[in-house]
This record gives sequence, C-alpha cells and structure tokens, in this order.
Amino acid sequence: MIGFLIVTHKDLAEALMSVCDLILGRQEGIQALSLDPDAAPGVSQQQIQRALAQANNGHGVIILTDMLGGTPSNLTLPFLQEGKVEVVTGVNLPMLMKLAQLRQEKNLAEAAAALKQSGQKGIAMASEVLKKK
Repeated sequence: MIGFLIVTHKDLAEALMSVCDLILGRQEGIQALSLDPDAAPGVSQQQIQRALAQANNGHGVIILTDMLGGTPSNLTLPFLQEGKVEVVTGVNLPMLMKLAQLRQEKNLAEAAAALKQSGQKGIAMASEVLKKK
C-alpha cells in the first residue's frame, strides 16, 4: 500500500487530515506534518524524514505539499527517489478524497498522476458550473 505524507505551512496539513478523517474515516499510512516557520531548515528536514519513514510501508510514499516553490516543497525535494518517493504540489481536498481509491496502487508514478489530475479537476468557478445546469 502506498504511503502518503502531507507537508504544509503552519497548521494546514493537520486541518486537511482532520477533514479527510471526517469524510473517509481514519486512513492508515497517511501522515500530516505542518512545518513551524521559525524552525531551522535542518530541523524541518529531520521531521520530514521521520514522517516519511512512518508513512512508508515498502511500497513508496507520495508527499503532498501546499505550493511549488514554498518551503515545504523545497524541503521535501531532496527526498525524491524514482519509484520510491514522489512529490505532488498544490494539495487540496479533492486530492485527499482520491487517496482512498489509490491505497492499493502499486505504481507510484500512476498514483501521483491520478492525484494531480484529481486536484486539477477539483478546481472550479461555481458561476461557470451553475451556468451549465
């Protein structure tokens, strides 16, 4: 089973995880880590490394971060390993809802691509959607 690690600024990771738990129930192999903006980068990277180890059960881990170019993403990039660790940015609730369907996927790259697609599909302008009805 693929593991997931949500890494964000401030308290966003835990808030997203809490909503995910509310909707899907508690999911195994998913860790949430909100980085302290005052922590030294080395301390944050150690936290990421520990959380990554907790999320990994041997089938790889997808790290979900809030924003490409932000500190959480930048600090996770050194952990990228083809077939073992992937980083997908722009984490949102539609992506997290997709996790339940991807739990049993064996191919990390395909699962990461499906999360990206789900996140993109989850972005909409309500006025456009309502006009189509």
